[in-house]
Amino acid sequence: MTLEFPASRWPAVLEERGPSEDPSILLTGMAQVGGKELRIVAVRVNPALRSAPDYKRDVGQEAYLANGYSIALEVALEEFECIGLRLIDLLGEDRSSLIELATGRYAILIMPACDHV
Repeated sequence: MTLEFPASRWPAVLEERGPSEDPSILLTGMAQVGGKELRIVAVRVNPALRSAPDYKRDVGQEAYLANGYSIALEVALEEFECIGLRLIDLLGEDRSSLIELATGRYAILIMPACDHV
């Protein structure tokens, strides 16, 4: 059985929201599905460690710690990976869900819209 997907609108661009020393580590944009606003969150991931943020080597760790970026990004990716593995087990599929963008590989999360991100 299939179900019709509601009308949707996806962003044409994503906005850089990371620290000033590495703004592209975190990207966001707004989407709409069935008249409901959703936030797209993209976290640049380390190619060798899929569930770890891709911190720039030339940026000091204090840049990521200053506003809580490192903790938030690491926790989000760990939870995303855990949920992904459970769904892989359930669905029997194992395909990469990382998206290649101009600034690296990103894990894409879709969440309810809020003013906090």
